[in-house]
Amino acid sequence: MNKLINIRFLKSKWIWIFLISFEAFLGYTTILMPQYIIPVFVGMTGLIFLILWPEFSYTLAVLTLANQLFLISTTTSEHLPFVIKYIEAHHSNIKMIPFIINDIMLFIAFISCIMAKCAKAREPYPQTPIDLPVKLFFLWIALSSLWASSLKGLFIESVPLLGALFGFYLSVSLIRTRKMFTFTISAFIFLGIINAVLAITSLHCDEHSFPIFQYGNFHLSFQWNTIPKVRGHGLSYTQSTAYFLNLSIILAVGLFLLAKGKKKVAFLLVVLLLTAGQLSTISKGGLLGLLAGLTFLYINYKPLRGYFLTAIVITFVTIIVLFPLVRFVELGKNVSGVSKSIGGGSAETRAIIWNQTLSDMWDKTSGLGYGIGEMVPSHNIFLSVFFELGIIGFSIWLWLLVKFFYSIKIITAKPIDPYYQTMLLCLASGMISTLCFGMVDMVYFDETLWMILGIGMALFNLAHCSGTLQTQKTPVQGRYAIVH
Repeated sequence: MNKLINIRFLKSKWIWIFLISFEAFLGYTTILMPQYIIPVFVGMTGLIFLILWPEFSYTLAVLTLANQLFLISTTTSEHLPFVIKYIEAHHSNIKMIPFIINDIMLFIAFISCIMAKCAKAREPYPQTPIDLPVKLFFLWIALSSLWASSLKGLFIESVPLLGALFGFYLSVSLIRTRKMFTFTISAFIFLGIINAVLAITSLHCDEHSFPIFQYGNFHLSFQWNTIPKVRGHGLSYTQSTAYFLNLSIILAVGLFLLAKGKKKVAFLLVVLLLTAGQLSTISKGGLLGLLAGLTFLYINYKPLRGYFLTAIVITFVTIIVLFPLVRFVELGKNVSGVSKSIGGGSAETRAIIWNQTLSDMWDKTSGLGYGIGEMVPSHNIFLSVFFELGIIGFSIWLWLLVKFFYSIKIITAKPIDPYYQTMLLCLASGMISTLCFGMVDMVYFDETLWMILGIGMALFNLAHCSGTLQTQKTPVQGRYAIVH
């Protein structure tokens, strides 16, 4: 037991209160519903294990990122605070929690981390350069709820917002060593491999969608491969799959640049597989984000500065070679569907929404924004902030991003460990990729986005102290783990 649970954790009165409550719950279950005692016991035991080990819960939260297989949605009579002109039967009254599994795992990990800190089994939250803009940003989000018109929309959007905040907090709090950081990005890449394999496989599979549960106007459903045999579909919708694969590709490229010998070949194969999966989605915004992120990395990574054009040429040749291999294996069977998907798009629809919503926001909110919960279908991360949070929220958002990139620029200019320098540049490149993709399809409360921000700041803290010993309490050792 010593190897699994920190001794100081067990001495906390809150842990014993929790365990006694668990025993009492099992007792009542045995009396009232004996037929459910085994699944309840197994489920509660697993929950206790998750709560007593924050790092394990956090890792599961990472592995459930970009998972849209299970979707909670609801329809409401409350429409957007404006009327979309020229677009008939617009779905403005559909609200959903797309990444409910990840939000649940982040909540469990957050509870686990708070309990560990209360028991003094984990270190207090370390400060980061972007803490102030993050606090002000979420404070303004909370204030914007005062003038939001849709209570149901407010509740629905609060779930991913809390998930985003928890993701940032947990990433900064739990990543205290190089080993934990490496484990975290390995989980990102592993999940990317799963998404890539599924995306390529989905081109030869049919759609699988069916309702699971309904309570009133809320629906829980399973959805996979919603555009069968045309666009690659991983654990989430095609655009989300492309966006997550971009991050996995850039992180894998960073490890490829650092690796030597056989490991370099292994990471090269991983990068090719991830890129093939990304190309299968035919996401124009995803491809734009990938190229922007890699270009940023090539420009700022010192060993590649003299080979910038070579790196760009290799990147384009790789894409040109992989795309037909992934897309046209069936000898042109899907050519018509692919060409239709590439040629089609919603640019005109988005332009109408952007133009009208901007004028309506000024007229109806005086620049304060519509407030959270309106779920404005802007398909643009910056306009998503601007429409809901207004000028003040948008200014804080820009301040946060500038502070993030400036902090990484300052720390990478110092003589730090090459590993930290390379991976910091990869995380910055990942953010560039995310923001470029966000120009066409994203919201500001995306959980993955905020976890990348948190991981970047956690690595900033590690790099800042790279000349000293790093310490992190781990439940496996039951004491401080000293890592050089």
